[in-house]
Amino acid sequence: MILLLSKENKEEIARLEQTFPELFQKHPISVDFKRNPFTRYYYATYHNQILAVMNYTLLYDRMELIDIYVLPEFRHRRVGAQLLEQLIKDANRDKVKNITLEVREDNVIAIHLYENYGFKRVAKRKGYYDGVDAILMEKEMI
Repeated sequence: MILLLSKENKEEIARLEQTFPELFQKHPISVDFKRNPFTRYYYATYHNQILAVMNYTLLYDRMELIDIYVLPEFRHRRVGAQLLEQLIKDANRDKVKNITLEVREDNVIAIHLYENYGFKRVAKRKGYYDGVDAILMEKEMI
């Protein structure tokens, strides 16, 4: 099940932060909600177990995907694809012009997923991730 996270749902925020400490230890979700009114979080569950999380910003007529993270034991089961489909559904609903993201050049599985959903490589940031290049990708919506 794909669920939208509410900033009022303290219990689920705590569960997500505990499930994904590598993502939220330095940048807690509650702080992000306070600082950024444009941020949205979705998470995937199965039998009340959290499997994955997605965060994006919606700023007027564009979206930026910040993170999709699937727990290793649930990868290759279309969980990331379901979150990406939710992102695209939201983009259509909100009539955005484009969705952008950046991804590590060595994350070939994620790059393949994004390309399958129509994202194109538009630029590269040399050494952006501790010496690994970042690929900037975009999906035009309108």
